[in-house]
Amino acid sequence: SDAVARIKEWTKRMDIHEWIGNKVEDLSKGMQQKIQFIGTVLHNPDLLILDEPFSGIDPIVVAEAQEIIKDLKIAD
Repeated sequence: SDAVARIKEWTKRMDIHEWIGNKVEDLSKGMQQKIQFIGTVLHNPDLLILDEPFSGIDPIVVAEAQEIIKDLKIAD
């Protein structure tokens, strides 16, 4: 139940909640990267290593992701 609540929270935050239930291959590359990011942060890791997290995504999504990463750092 905690995992489901966190998934809902993250999908709303990343603005992909309306796509829940779709196959990953039906999503755009940017949305797929958002899903991968959610899977990475969902369990609140102590350390997060991102390898080229902004490659291939549009500037608006980059700005959103940078803000979220800053928020994660502050949450510590």
